[in-house]
Amino acid sequence: MSSLEFTYLKQYYALEPFGASRDNLHSAQIAAIIANVNRNPKKTKPFKVSDFMWVDPKSRKDQETADFISNLQMRAKPKDGN
Repeated sequence: MSSLEFTYLKQYYALEPFGASRDNLHSAQIAAIIANVNRNPKKTKPFKVSDFMWVDPKSRKDQETADFISNLQMRAKPKDGN
């Protein structure tokens, strides 16, 4: 595969993803639709597609850590005493 073909393939993938990530998205969309149809609207909030996206355990842990640190930084008092 030439460099030009590889560049075109990367651009095509950005527009039309394929493979496991695309399958994951389709499965999550179907799961969210089914879950929202069968939920009690008075007791639960609507599910999002992201609630059903599979994420490998290491990436999930890294994101949780980053979210935690971001939350701590947001709540920290300024050091200048204001």
